[in-house]
Amino acid sequence: MVTLNTIELVNKANGFLGSVKTFEKENVEKLRELKEKMEGAGFDAPFKAVLARTQNELEGMDEGEWEDLKKQMSYFRYLAQMKKYTFARVGIAFYANKLAEGFSKKGYDDILFHLPLDGNHITPLIKTGNTGIIAYRTLMDRFELLGENVPEFSVKVEKDDVTYTIKVKEKENIEKTVERIFGKETYIEDIRTVMKRKSIISSKKVRLALINGIVKYTWEGLNEELTGEERGELKKYNEFLREKGFIGDARMDLAEGFADMKKKLEKKGFLKKTNEGYKLKEEVRKEIEKRKRVREREVLKRANALLLGPLFKHYLIKNKEERKKKNLYPTLAIKPSSKHLRIFNFFDEVDTEIDVYTILIEKLRLEEKNLGIAGKELGAGLLKLRSKKSTAWISNYLKIDKKKVESAAAYLSSLEKGGKGDEFLRTISR
Repeated sequence: MVTLNTIELVNKANGFLGSVKTFEKENVEKLRELKEKMEGAGFDAPFKAVLARTQNELEGMDEGEWEDLKKQMSYFRYLAQMKKYTFARVGIAFYANKLAEGFSKKGYDDILFHLPLDGNHITPLIKTGNTGIIAYRTLMDRFELLGENVPEFSVKVEKDDVTYTIKVKEKENIEKTVERIFGKETYIEDIRTVMKRKSIISSKKVRLALINGIVKYTWEGLNEELTGEERGELKKYNEFLREKGFIGDARMDLAEGFADMKKKLEKKGFLKKTNEGYKLKEEVRKEIEKRKRVREREVLKRANALLLGPLFKHYLIKNKEERKKKNLYPTLAIKPSSKHLRIFNFFDEVDTEIDVYTILIEKLRLEEKNLGIAGKELGAGLLKLRSKKSTAWISNYLKIDKKKVESAAAYLSSLEKGGKGDEFLRTISR
């Protein structure tokens, strides 16, 4: 049998991903190289194109082996699926490590290790249970739905009498992309402009890695708090569950199977067998249901705060050039549109004293006017004028002197009234 370069690439990628246990700076470049090699080998092509290319790679094997394998389409599909799955996982791992690199520079080591650094975002999420999964899905849906409609190109091509359709973001890259994925002898049948919703963080893999890490971090933090609050029968019940390898607050009366465990819990007085099945001790059941409601409320609320809070501050205190030079996250919009900023309408779940959407709309409009005021002062002034926050709170939040907060607010107020803001300019120039 021939040596298959793309299958070797899949094996190499999976071997490397399996070795990633923690954040190491050099992994960013290693993952970038893997991602680019996979793109060069057409792993980002439509599934049936990957399938066809996989079949072509196998044509060099002995005739007998080839004829036998042709009868086993499931084998080809398996190889093609492995390519698509591994390519997606490498992409997630690359952006997770890019995010970790940024967090590391800021000293946020507590959250970076919750990112899916090995590209596996599913297993850690499952461990957070329904509350974590629902929070993750809610935040992902918000970012996907609240975006700007932008044009991209739907390209229909013919290769070896088979028709494929791919999406290309920029018109000038169509021919280059088609050649890279399908080869030179490919006929472009049709090009159509279609609209696609572009999130404020345009890459889905970045959103996925970021939100996954934040939800996991939030869930584990809340879980530690709730564990520390356990008392009485609930504490005894949960300690016994953990001792046997189960998670705390599990409703074992509702779980299917686990007959031996249920007998042990019955013996300890936590479960009682009835004609309808097992019944959990009422005191324990009430406490578990109460804590379930806390998780449902707090995981989403805290994850939302960790997600939107840094984004808000980034746009509030940095001007466009600063954002372009040092962006907060990969693929985050430098100059977000009003439709992008609608995501901040959910900030009222975090703080009802700040209308973030309105403040950012005004801030981005004013920064285009070159008012001679730095990004942080402009943001501080707007917070003072447009929110219910005190000068002391704004000073602490933005790490800016109280006098500069007051002067910035006075300057912006003067501009609204047709003044020149001379007093403010004198203050910030000292």
